[in-house]
Amino acid sequence: MFTLGRFPASEKYCVYVLRKARWKDSQKATCPRCNSTNTKRDGWYRSSYQKYYCYDCGRSFNDKTGTLFHYSHTTLDKWFLAIYMFFVLWVDCSMREISSELSVPYERCYHFIRTMMQLVFIYSILKRTKLKGNVETDELYKKAGLKRKSCQAQIRKIGRKPRRRGLKAPKGRGTFEKDFPMVVSMHQRGGATRFDVPINRQLLDILCSNVQNGSKLFTDDFPVYDSLPLYGFGHESVNHPDKEHARGDVHVNNCEGATNLYRIWMLKLMGVNKYNLPAYSKTIELILNSRREISDRGEKFMQALSYALTPLAETFRQ
Repeated sequence: MFTLGRFPASEKYCVYVLRKARWKDSQKATCPRCNSTNTKRDGWYRSSYQKYYCYDCGRSFNDKTGTLFHYSHTTLDKWFLAIYMFFVLWVDCSMREISSELSVPYERCYHFIRTMMQLVFIYSILKRTKLKGNVETDELYKKAGLKRKSCQAQIRKIGRKPRRRGLKAPKGRGTFEKDFPMVVSMHQRGGATRFDVPINRQLLDILCSNVQNGSKLFTDDFPVYDSLPLYGFGHESVNHPDKEHARGDVHVNNCEGATNLYRIWMLKLMGVNKYNLPAYSKTIELILNSRREISDRGEKFMQALSYALTPLAETFRQ
């Protein structure tokens, strides 16, 4: 099991942790190409990684094959430390700080962490379970535009010049088109927290896809929520303009606490592309839920590591 006392860990120890996490103490490794367990150990790769041979497809593989670490020239101990610093520590480090700490080029470090975030986003959608019972929901607005060189094609479609300075807050509520996207925060009392960004979707569509029908929703006075009973939800709200923040168990205080932590975590991320905002939101969702459910940091690290070992990671490899 991974332990904090081993950081800075050696490459050999990180390979041991990788092998235990991937094969889960099984005697037989699973071939990443044909999913067969009819395999045998077949020497070593770079003296540390166990090499295997598959009898069914006749091909060889090692502990890294089919993972996010496949073909990466950066040592495993550095990538493990990057995962720990970004996905476990609260409040964690920025990508620039991680790049400097690991002596890894910023572009390579950014690509690795962004790929991890994309994997977290995809598997959060694939394995999503709906919230139920008493659920609070609130919305926040995050400044996120299109300023990088890689966004020039998207900017030309919009028909405006690239922005050189920070975005000014638009009049009224922010929207995705105004570069102030809405981030919907949902919290099941006694359960998980969920963040979602309604790109090409309405707020009510987000709630229907994340909250089980028949649940009771607690909201603020945003008029959109008035139609929730038509969608099969119970609904009670508090009137913030009248300085009503709680009425018995009718409040959204847990949800507002989650949005405050969301803002704190996002402070270190400058110039976020609004199309990348869903991946960032799912990453902070993972961090907050693991922070509540798992007390041991080693277990939190193993949970984050599991995303890099999924079969889908092969398509995002370095």
